[in-house]
Formats: sequence, structure tokens, C-alpha cells
Amino acid sequence: MESASARPWQVLLLGGASGTGKTRLSYRLARALEIGITEVDDFQVVLERMTTPEQLPALHFWRTHPDPGSLSAEEIHQQGLEILQVMLPARGGGRESPRVGHAARPGGRLHPSGTGCS
Repeated sequence: MESASARPWQVLLLGGASGTGKTRLSYRLARALEIGITEVDDFQVVLERMTTPEQLPALHFWRTHPDPGSLSAEEIHQQGLEILQVMLPARGGGRESPRVGHAARPGGRLHPSGTGCS
């Protein structure tokens, strides 16, 4: 098992459509990597209830955008990264950007720079 300091990331994001097995995979990864899990959906709901769209527009985007179905995959991905940046300080992650590993879509690769998947 590699140590946490040897990993090229501090946060690993796992995303995908509903019903594709993200939760099952996340628990297996957490056990294998000996790391904790924060389920973003639950965390986001709490933060949304504690703030307003005016205070944190990125966090409230999906509930306030007039037509989210019109967004491209890249725009949806970018919005997810913006939500992450809003949520990290609330979770105790500080303002500095973490090294983020993305496992977010079919064909995506682990990308430690935090700039996205290709």
C-alpha cells in the first residue's frame, strides 16, 4: 500500500450517471486505499441549506440554472470543478487548490493536476 504522501493526489473524484455503481466502487476504493469517503451529494445539500444562491452561485447552479440540459459535457465538467472549489474550504480543505484525481467519465484518466480529464 502506498502512503498518502506518495500519492499524486489529495482528493479523488468519482462521478458518473445515476445507477452506474459509483457508490459501490467508492467503498471498494476507500478500503483498498485506506482512505475516507465524503459523499458530495449529502455535503452539497447541507451547504445549499446554509447559503443562498447570491452568496454561492456555483453551489446553487443546478437548482437555479434555467436550462441545465442545454450545457455541453465540458460545461457540466467545469461546473463540477467550480462546485468542488466552493466546497473544499467548507470541508476544511483550505483555499489552496488540492491535487485532484479525476475518474469522472468513460475514457477519462486519472489526472493529478486538477485541470480536468481528457
